[in-house]
Parts: sequence; C-alpha cells; structure tokens
Amino acid sequence: MELRLLGPVEIVVGRQVYGAGPLRHRSILAVLAIAAGSPVSVESLIDRVWDEPPAYPRRALQVYISRIRRGEPPVDVVRRSGGYLLDLDPGQVDVHQFRRLAARARHPDCPPRERVDLLGRALGLWRGLPLPDLESRWAGQIRQSWVQRYLETVTAWAQAGLLAGDPVRVLPRLRELTAEHPLAESLAAAYMRVLYAAGRRAEALSHYITVRHRLADDLGADPGTELQRVHRQILTADPLPARTATAC
Repeated sequence: MELRLLGPVEIVVGRQVYGAGPLRHRSILAVLAIAAGSPVSVESLIDRVWDEPPAYPRRALQVYISRIRRGEPPVDVVRRSGGYLLDLDPGQVDVHQFRRLAARARHPDCPPRERVDLLGRALGLWRGLPLPDLESRWAGQIRQSWVQRYLETVTAWAQAGLLAGDPVRVLPRLRELTAEHPLAESLAAAYMRVLYAAGRRAEALSHYITVRHRLADDLGADPGTELQRVHRQILTADPLPARTATAC
C-alpha cells in the first residue's frame, strides 16, 4: 500500500488507485501519513482536521477512524500513546519519497547528472496541487509550504541541468512550470538561464519582458534583484554559470 498526498489524497494498492473517501477521511489520512510510523496525538488530529470541531470531537474522530479501518481498501490505523498511528513505512508515502530523493540530490558528492535524475524523479511524484480538496487552515499552510518547496526543487533541478551541461533536457518541463507559476521569479530566472545556455538568447530576453509586465500588472512590482541580474548578464552576453544547485 502507498499513500499519495502530492495531489488529491489517494491510496494505491498494487496497480489499483483508490480515492481516500469523504473529506474527513482524507483529512485524517493526510495528517497521519505525514507522520507515518509515528503517533499523532488526539488533540493534534482534532486541531488539524477541524477548524471548528463538532460537539464531541473525540467521539467523531473514533467513528471516522473506525470507518477508515473498514474502508475499501482498509487502512491500518493503530491506537497508540494517546493518539493514532498510521502503520505504514514513510517510504510508502509520496511526500516522504520526495524528501528522500531531494536529500540525496543535496549531498555535496552527488554528481550533476545524478542530481538531475534524482530531482526529476522527485518532481515526477507531483500530480498537481497537493491536498487540493482539504479545507482546514492546517491543510492550507501545508499546501503553501509544499508548493514553495516544489518551486525551490524545480529551480535546483534546472540548475543541475546547467551544471551537467544538458540544458535541453530540462527545458520542456521548465517551460510548462513557468507557465503554471508565472510570478515565481526564481523559476523565471532559472528558465532564462536554461534558455540562454541552450543558445536561445532572444527567447530568454523575451521571457524577462513577459515576466516584468506580469509583475507590474498583477503585483504593481518590478523584477527582483536576481531576475534583473540574470537579464543584465544575458543582455550583455556575459558568461552565465549556473548557481550551485540546492534542493529542499
């Protein structure tokens, strides 16, 4: 069994993909899966699943967990140490797989080509916006944090492609991601670096203009220091080495 959180909450058994049930089931599974293998206190579960708990939250939690245990497929949730534990190895949860791959890529001895592969595999675990249909404040905070980590990893992946001397490999996917996140300046800077390294200077300069206009129209802001520096270097055809790639 695997649990997927980097997109809608899903349960995978073999090749079969299952939805994780009603909203409260999905919320409880998400909280437990993030802490897979470790107990989560009843108080923490209630606080993360409900912004406004029901009249008898402990009883409600027991009912939902009982249904999760008997669901299709059944999920092994164990009562433990004043809380509940999802009896699953963290390696069977996509967000933990993502972190492990990124950590391996972050190691200083990791060669650039291997770093490109590891970060590409990490990014491949994402199926869209994480936890998109969970509505609690906790879920919103987790979602925002993970999206930021995702963008940082994309940037690191692009930089690794430059260090490996293989900008063309990362270009198509990077183009798609910059379209999805048009205001992410670090991503725009990475895209411009890759375009320039691939011999597409005019496209890199054109992308800067597009981002500058979008920032002005949507945020009333000018490009930040990094983006301006990359633009200036490309404009004057200065050498533009990739920054040291880092992954979160």
